[in-house]
Amino acid sequence: MSRNTKTLIIIGLCVSILGLTVGYAALSSVLNITGTAKTGTLATNWNIKFKNASCEKTGYAIAGNITTEGTSLTLSDSVLVSPSDEVICTFDVVNEGTIDAEVTSVTVPNINNFTYVGSGTNKENDESIVQNGIISEMKYNNETKDEIQIGDSLNVGESKSVYIKISYKEEMMSLPENDVAINDIYAEIIYGQKGSSSESGGETTNEYAIGTPYQIDPGDGVERTFYVLEDNGDSVSLIMNENIGSTVAWNTSGNNADGPVTALAYLESQTSNWTVDVSLPTYDQIYNVNNSGTLTNTPWLYENLGLDETGTAIGQGYWTSTSVIDDSSTAWHVFIIGVIAKHDVTGTIYGVRPVITVSKDQLS
Repeated sequence: MSRNTKTLIIIGLCVSILGLTVGYAALSSVLNITGTAKTGTLATNWNIKFKNASCEKTGYAIAGNITTEGTSLTLSDSVLVSPSDEVICTFDVVNEGTIDAEVTSVTVPNINNFTYVGSGTNKENDESIVQNGIISEMKYNNETKDEIQIGDSLNVGESKSVYIKISYKEEMMSLPENDVAINDIYAEIIYGQKGSSSESGGETTNEYAIGTPYQIDPGDGVERTFYVLEDNGDSVSLIMNENIGSTVAWNTSGNNADGPVTALAYLESQTSNWTVDVSLPTYDQIYNVNNSGTLTNTPWLYENLGLDETGTAIGQGYWTSTSVIDDSSTAWHVFIIGVIAKHDVTGTIYGVRPVITVSKDQLS
């Protein structure tokens, strides 16, 4: 593993409360995590704000300064240097008004929506390394690190602690040669008057939450179970609840630079009569479900590895489409015990598990 000191700059991570709006007879405020900060005039009895903000770091990271002025929270540049480095910022969301509130919408920071800007002759490679190696999350800062959910209450006088974490993956095999700036870091929490998430026009459930099951006919007349793997905005990527077909090599050349040609060809042969976009899962799609290489709390990611003609499970997991950096003969797979691991690309003990991408209109 390359351990040379390199730096990654996180630019302008800001948190703000936008102006009060009125909709569907419910008051609402927007808590925004973005590259810019704005404030608006708040009603006297509607007063949700940030307090008690602080940042800490682990490893060789550098945590920027965080400042708060009532409804605005701003984090200056932070730096990640080596694998496992983390910058974690915590803050309280406080209801100091006279109206009980609840979460009506949540958008967590998504690394696929960040902008990566390299600065050297190998900038494109550096940008790819960083995008594949970065992790972000926003959750409640309680013992169980609960997800922020639609309908979560914030009653009068109540306070909820939240954290945002930006980090490098522990298993990164290389680092960028030069600085890479990360822009367009964005997340959003919208609070409305309590009860507004179930009123006309409000969102009643977080229907595209990771792990939500759907019964979907991919085009061959057979309904199958798929789980939400990634919310892409207008579309959703879902992973099937079982492997399809038998086991297969990732490729037969032994060089991961050639890509998963054998596994992809087999997947295409097994889904040739489907009418949706089909792919192998990526390492990041699997990892980001838990922000971890351990999947034991999400068993739907490694159930039903495949069945032979007697109904006996075959194979020891399934391939992702992602090669291992700095190891030209291996690729990442989901292992039977519920971990992400690497294996020689010519191995034939792993299967394929379809990931489909469909528009949200198709799921409604």
